[in-house]
Amino acid sequence: MTNIKNKNKIEKKDFFKFFTTKQIVWFVIGSALFVAGIIFDVLDIIGRSLNIPPSKNPLLKADASLRALFGNKPLGFLFFGIVLLLVGTLIIATSLSLASKNEDREKERLARKEQRLKKMKEVEKPEVVQASTVQEAPGTINLDNKQKM
Repeated sequence: MTNIKNKNKIEKKDFFKFFTTKQIVWFVIGSALFVAGIIFDVLDIIGRSLNIPPSKNPLLKADASLRALFGNKPLGFLFFGIVLLLVGTLIIATSLSLASKNEDREKERLARKEQRLKKMKEVEKPEVVQASTVQEAPGTINLDNKQKM
């Protein structure tokens, strides 16, 4: 049980590892706008589906007053809910995309560092030179002894 809790903490820590503070703030703002959009849309759906006369329905009254605020245009709960959903989704997607780029840069940096360390280890190892066993053909010149055969 404690192993699962520790694993969840590590996963959460790793998830936010590549976020900057600014990206976390924008992610939270986008999430709040997304949730507000869902709430507006749900309020509109509930208000339209209640079996109460429109004169006594508080959700329809609020929707009508919101429409009247903008000059009786169709800018009620449904419109603002959809707009907030789209804006929140756009902000969330942008912040996640930027965090993904940060993660990719970090992985590439670590891969390059690992390659450099491997090359340094290869250079530090003494190279073993193997002597080749080549037989001389008759009638060739041996350059070591400078003799003709």
